[in-house]
Amino acid sequence: MLTPEPRRPTAVQLLTAAAAALLLLSTLLPWRELIDPVALGPAGPEAGLVRSQLWELPYATTWTMLLATLAAGTLAATITGADLVLRAAAAATASLVTAGTLYALIQLPPRLPDGVGYRPAIGLWTALALAIPLLLLAVLLSLRRPRHLAVVATSASIGVLAGLLAPDAAAPPYEPEVVAGVPHRLLDLNGGQLEDRLGMRVAIGTSDPLDSLAGNLDGTPGEWLLGRTGSEGSTVFAYGDGVALPQVALSHGVTPPALLGVSDHRMLLFAGGAANHPWAVLSVPLSLVTADISLSHRNPDGTYYVTPGIDVLATGTGPAFSHRTADRSVVIWASNSTWQIPADQLRAGLKLSDFLVAPGPGAAGNAVSSGPDGTVAWRTGRTGLALRRPGSQPQQLTGIAPAGCPLSRDPVSSSMTVEAFAVDVRGNLWLSSSTSTAVITPDGVLRPLPRKTAGVESIEARADGSVLVGVSPGGGDQVLLIPDAAAAAASYPAAPEPTSRCDRRTPAAGSTPYWMNAGVAGRGRR
Repeated sequence: MLTPEPRRPTAVQLLTAAAAALLLLSTLLPWRELIDPVALGPAGPEAGLVRSQLWELPYATTWTMLLATLAAGTLAATITGADLVLRAAAAATASLVTAGTLYALIQLPPRLPDGVGYRPAIGLWTALALAIPLLLLAVLLSLRRPRHLAVVATSASIGVLAGLLAPDAAAPPYEPEVVAGVPHRLLDLNGGQLEDRLGMRVAIGTSDPLDSLAGNLDGTPGEWLLGRTGSEGSTVFAYGDGVALPQVALSHGVTPPALLGVSDHRMLLFAGGAANHPWAVLSVPLSLVTADISLSHRNPDGTYYVTPGIDVLATGTGPAFSHRTADRSVVIWASNSTWQIPADQLRAGLKLSDFLVAPGPGAAGNAVSSGPDGTVAWRTGRTGLALRRPGSQPQQLTGIAPAGCPLSRDPVSSSMTVEAFAVDVRGNLWLSSSTSTAVITPDGVLRPLPRKTAGVESIEARADGSVLVGVSPGGGDQVLLIPDAAAAAASYPAAPEPTSRCDRRTPAAGSTPYWMNAGVAGRGRR
């Protein structure tokens, strides 16, 4: 009895297995590089490269597992002598890698003008160089067998489809289904960190997430992020389509700055403002790689030392705060004064005295917001909020109803401790407390948001009619976007009628006294 000798793999089969093994090993090489000018130094351009392997790209998980499974199947088919499986696995693996890598290359975002951006690294090029010969070897194995050639063609088609549809290193940006007027997540900061769609982690640089997110002050499209990169340093990122690209590294000391926006290729920052330390409004060119804005040193002439090229637009001594309004102005308020500066006036030669809106302690200056239609809202105290619409007298909105009164359609009859507020482009007043968020429309009706939004720390109305809400729900900060807020506010259902104990529209005694600060103090009858 003759025992048949074990079948030995042919040279083409061995080459196919070797190519699959090398392809699998290529995933251990860097597949993506970020050219980061912030990290550039005397060591040369390579010092600014941030490299990532395929296994480190979070959105490439499915794609990576497919590649590993098919490559392992190719190796197993060579060992077991399953020719048909070998041909199919080799063709599918090669097609998957070829289609997937080329598709990822197409989706990489364009670089910034200064060269910052992503580019494919050696691992991707190695995989692509191995995938094409692997596909040719699969075809060579099947040339003499038409049935096997059909299997190879089918497997290759499946591999191409998987390479195009499976999530890869350049997955499309998050696009939620937005219901009119309902907030959706713009930035989900798990633990204070944003992870962009290419896997970069950006730790938001300020305690208020809205201070770290800004647009172009002239109204053109664009988003910018301020990310914390050290205990006393931050980086400004150009943010778009879910990708954050580093732009300028800032050295600012213990207190991080607020990012006001970008205009004329310069970013506007509000630096300092803590305790009794100095504060300043700074204009920083985006062409700088690093910038010192710590305000910790003075020049011999008494001016603050900053990196050459930075303009110091205004200065003062803290504490002080800032925010943006829907009419494209920036509000800065200190302990004794408030200034409201149009965005197009934030340039060299700025004089704060020209934009003073509320001098003196306790004035409207501890917070004010205005819209382009002339509607102005301001604080009159810790719980008090006043509103003046064009052609009408100022009206006290909150701080009048007894404690414990629930939200009702009449704002004056509702008990609210307003944490944040903003006037949008249509004169709607958005306001929030620790437990609820609502809007007061021009008809004077209070309307809660359709979706419960609690834990709001800040609100910003933008010139495009949208509203941003900074939230800390307990699992990490979030920035919620209401894209059509100004138009949708009137469609929100009104809150219920006030209870008899809280109703301030027809008071039992016939009058309800209240006081308003900011140069508008009086006693009104309701």
